[in-house]
Amino acid sequence: MPNSFSRFLSDEDLAKVREDYLAALAEVELDAQAGPQHPVITPDDPAALSVPGQQPEPQYAASHRHICVAGLQLDRFWHCFGTERHSVTLDLIVQLLHASGTNVLPINTHQLDDRRQRSALEHGFAGATYDALGTRIDLSRYVKMLNINLRTCAEQAVTAAKIAVEMTGERVIKLEVLEPALRDSRDLDVVAAARQLINWEPSLVVLPLISCSIDAANAAMEAGCPLLRVMGSAISSGRGITDPAAFTRICQRPIPVVLDGGIGQTTDIDDAVQLGANGVLINSVLFDTGQAPVSVMQDFAAAARKAFQRALIT
Repeated sequence: MPNSFSRFLSDEDLAKVREDYLAALAEVELDAQAGPQHPVITPDDPAALSVPGQQPEPQYAASHRHICVAGLQLDRFWHCFGTERHSVTLDLIVQLLHASGTNVLPINTHQLDDRRQRSALEHGFAGATYDALGTRIDLSRYVKMLNINLRTCAEQAVTAAKIAVEMTGERVIKLEVLEPALRDSRDLDVVAAARQLINWEPSLVVLPLISCSIDAANAAMEAGCPLLRVMGSAISSGRGITDPAAFTRICQRPIPVVLDGGIGQTTDIDDAVQLGANGVLINSVLFDTGQAPVSVMQDFAAAARKAFQRALIT
C-alpha cells in the first residue's frame, strides 16, 4: 500500500484498507490460477453435440490462448472463410471451425444494405448464412464479430456497421475500409469510421484493420480502439511481415496487436510473435496452397498455439 494513504486514514482505517486489499489480491490470484471461464467440452459430454452425430468441438485451452479486450477473452488465433475469390460451403466452414479451435467467429456483412435481410449475414462468399451455421454448431460458444468487409469508404463502412449492430445486437466490430483493389487498407477512412461508430455507440468494441504504420496505429488508439489488426503485407499476398521494425513499434503500443494480412506460411506466425504480436488471423492461405483447407488450418492452428505458448512461458 502506498505510504501516502496514512496522511488521510487512521491506523484502524488503514488496517481495514490493507485487509480489503489483500483479500482482493487473493481473489485475483485465484482467478488467474483457475484460468478463463470458457465452457470446456469433453468427448463424452452430450452438450458438445449441437446435432445428433456431430463431433465434439475442441476444448478451450489455458490462458495462454486468450487476449483480454474490453471484458472479452479472445482466442489468439483467428480466421475467416476466404475472400471474394473463394467459394466455401457450410460443411467446410463447420470443419474449419472445429479444426481451428478458435472462439472468434466473424460474420460477413458485404451484402448488407437497407433491406436488412438476415440472409446477408453470412460466412465466406458462397451463401453460407449465419442462421444456417446456427443449426450446425452452438453459436453461444463464440465471440461474434460483425465483419465490415469489402467497403471502400468510411461512409459505407459506418452505414453497414450500424445496420448490422441494429439487426443483431452484437457489439464487436471487425472493421476495414479498403482500397478499390481490396488488398490494402485506407487508414484515414478506417480511423474516421471507427471514431464515428464509437461516438454513435460508445459500448461498441471496434477492431480496425490498418496498414503497418505507427501513425495509423496512434490514430486508431486515439479514436478509442482497444485492439489493432495490423497488416504485415497486402491481403492475399503471402509475403509475411515486410516491415518488421514498424510492426515492432506498433506492438510496443499499450494495446493488443493481431497480425491480419499477408500470412503465407507458419513461420510468419513465429515472426509475428517474436516481434510482439498478441494474435494472428489467417484467411487466403487456407485456400491458396493447393492443399486441403482443413489440413492447412490444422497446421496453422498448431503453429500458433506453439508460438504463443513458447512466448508466454519464456
